[in-house]
Parts: sequence; C-alpha cells; structure tokens
Amino acid sequence: VSVLYWKRMNSIASEPARLQAEQHRVRRELAVAAVEHYPVLVEASERSGCISDACAQGVGLASRCTLALDGLRSGSTSLLAAGREWRSNKAEVSAALSNSSKIAELLDAPTTLEACLRGELYHEARILVERLHTLRDALPSSPVIASVVARSHRVLDSLVEDVVIQRLAGNLTVPSALKITSFLRHMGASEGDLRDAFLGMRSRYIADFIAEEELVDGALPATVLKRTLVHWKFVVSEAIAIYNGCFADTEENRHAISRWSMERSDQLLGLWNKHLPAVTSGAELADVAQELAHCSGPWASVGLDLTPILLESIVDRVADVFSATIHAGLSSFEVAVSNPSWKQSTLSSKASSGVSASSDGSPVAPTRLVQCLPLTYVAHGVVTACNDIRRCAALAARPRCFSALETVVKRMVDEIRAVNDDPGNSAHDREQFDALMSITVDDLLPFVCQCVDFVFDVQEATSSILPAALQRLRAN
Repeated sequence: VSVLYWKRMNSIASEPARLQAEQHRVRRELAVAAVEHYPVLVEASERSGCISDACAQGVGLASRCTLALDGLRSGSTSLLAAGREWRSNKAEVSAALSNSSKIAELLDAPTTLEACLRGELYHEARILVERLHTLRDALPSSPVIASVVARSHRVLDSLVEDVVIQRLAGNLTVPSALKITSFLRHMGASEGDLRDAFLGMRSRYIADFIAEEELVDGALPATVLKRTLVHWKFVVSEAIAIYNGCFADTEENRHAISRWSMERSDQLLGLWNKHLPAVTSGAELADVAQELAHCSGPWASVGLDLTPILLESIVDRVADVFSATIHAGLSSFEVAVSNPSWKQSTLSSKASSGVSASSDGSPVAPTRLVQCLPLTYVAHGVVTACNDIRRCAALAARPRCFSALETVVKRMVDEIRAVNDDPGNSAHDREQFDALMSITVDDLLPFVCQCVDFVFDVQEATSSILPAALQRLRAN
C-alpha cells in the first residue's frame, strides 16, 4: 500500500511539469498549423469579423425586440385593465337596465313621499323614509343616494309643518289622529312637542269657528249660542277623547289636557257672557237651554261638564227677561195714568164677572180690563212676560220673578194712590177713580197673579202678592 501511495504522490508532484510541457507542445502545433493554413486563418478571421458584425446587429435587433415586447406587455396590461373596466361598466349598465324601474322609483322618492303625505298614507311614507336611510347607510359614498335623501328630507320637513300638522286643525277622527301622531313619533318628534302641536291646532280650529260665527251678518245671539254649544259638544269633547286615545296616561299629559280644557271653558264662558245678555226672548232662551241639556252627556263623559254654570246664567237671564217685560208694561202704565185723558172715558162700575179659565186652564182676561187703557198696559206686560217664558218657566229663578212682579204691583198701587190723592180731582174724576179701583181689585190683580201662578204652576202670587196689594190699596 505504501509503495502505491508513494507512486501516486510522485505522479501528482510531476503533473505540473507535464502539463507545462503539453502546453508548449500545443502552442508549437498551433503555430505550425497557422503557418501551414494561413489563407484559411485569414478567411476565418474575416468570417469572424462578419460574424461579429452580424452578432452586433443581432444584439441591436434583440434590444429593439425587447423594447417592443416591453411595450407590447404594457399595452396588453392596459388592454386587460380596459377590458376589466369595460366588463365592470357593462355589468353596471346591465344591472341598471334590469333595475331601471327601481332606479326610477329611487330618483322619484321625494315626489312619492310628497304624494304619500298629501294623501294621508303615513305608514307608506314612514317605510319609504326608513328605506332611504337604509340605502344611505349601505352606500355612504354614493352621491346619488345622498342627493335623493337630502331632497326627501327637505320635502318631509316642509310637508310635516305645512300639511301633516295642519290636519290637526281640521275635522279629525281618532283613527286619523292616531296615524298622524304615530307618524310624527317615528319621525323623531318629542312627546312634549307633539302634545303642544295637537292642543295648539285644536285650539286654532275652535278659534276659527268662533271667528267665523262672529263674521256672520245678522246672526241672532241665540243662534250663535246654539251653534257654539253644538260645536263645543262635539269638537271639544271629541278633542279630549282623541287626546286620551293618542297620548299616554301620564301626569304631564293629564296636566296639559286639564289646562287646555280650562282654557276652552273660559273661552266658552266668555262667548256665552257676551251673547246671552243680548237674548231677549224666552222662546230663544228655551231653545238654548234645550241645546245645553243635550251637551251635558258628552261633556260629562270627558269630565268637562259646564252645564250647571251655563244653566245658572240662563236661569238668571229668564228672570231678567220676565222682569224687563213686566217693567215695560209698568212704564207704559205710569205714562198713561199720568195723562188725564183716561179720565175722560166712562169706566163701567158693574160688578166684575171674575177671571175665567180657558180649556187648557190658562186664565182669560176679564172684559172690563179693556175699558181702562193704563191697566191694560199692565195686564199686557204681565201676559206677554208669562207667554214669553212659558217654555222655560221651570228654569226661571222663581223668587226673582215673583219679586219683580211684587215690585211692579207695589209701584202700580202707589201710582193709583197718587192719582187718588190729587187735590185737583173733580167729582167725575173720583167716580172714575172708584171704577179704576174696582177694576184693579176685582179684575187686574187677580188676573195677573193667576197668570203668573199658572205659568210657574204654583199659587204663590195669588196667596201672597195679591192680599198684600189689596191691603196696600185699601190702606187709605
């Protein structure tokens, strides 16, 4: 092994020298070959130059091809991008064409919203607004959606103020009021603002009615009162019922409707006190009282019964009408009895036939009354007053009416006594006075007292006023 190893090592050590010798041999052979084949070498050199030029041209062409390929690659990339964009636009256009009706509806949303609000389609309007908000949230960067939503909000704000809320000031039912209040709540209206808007619009509706009634030319006060009662019976009671149906039963809401009811009560009382004194007919007062009785039920159902207060004022007014009528007769009596002309007529001194009664039990005036004009005025005043308040006698303040009759009788008796005490009376005048006394005692006083007792269905005048008047007449 060691011998082989040393032989191998010696071979490796002599290898460089061998290689160098081989190099010199190859070079000598190349030189010899170059000399021997010089023409071939020259031709090869020339061919190498041509080949070098051709290679240079090839490199230039390759460079240009590379640039062309780069341009082609860039163009292809741009073309691919354009193709993708075209496909995207084509997809959008196709989608737009297939959904053209929906897009048209979206762009027409403000007009549709206006039509819904004007047509009282509040549920549809609310759904449309919610859909627009959903689209806006889903596509926050879409200028079309933003524009449509902005225009819709402008339409909504305008019509809520000018149309929706204004409907609360017109003829209103519970279903329509519920629709309006529910819609306004969904649109973000606070409970306080909604409550104030409802009550304010109902107040304006009532005020408009009052103003309209005031502008009616030639309307009788009683007619105005009856129309007002009818309006109040339905509108105010209805407004309270609708309010209770639309708003929760909270302390704040109860306080608001209570305050509003008191304001409307004051409004009615003001109108009532303005027109009631102008009613001078008992028949008209009876019609007003009858209409008032019809209002009691609806008012009581909503806790706003003004009937006792208004009825009390009618009671006083009936007494005022009765008193004014009999005092008018007394005034005519005083004028007539102070004129000596009545003494020129011949008064009958025959005994009175008394006060008779008709088929319905009402007193019939004695015929002797027509002979004395002054006493006729008194009888006419009492009869007119009794007929005037006959339909509403049950409402009259009876003590006031009897007090007014007693006052009239006393003043009449005092006038008669003053005529009797006139020192210038002749014998004929005294005869006429005696006849006047007889007619007064036997005919006039019993007749007027029975008229009043018949109307009021009592015997108070006959039992108290008549004896006192007779005693006063005979005091001399």
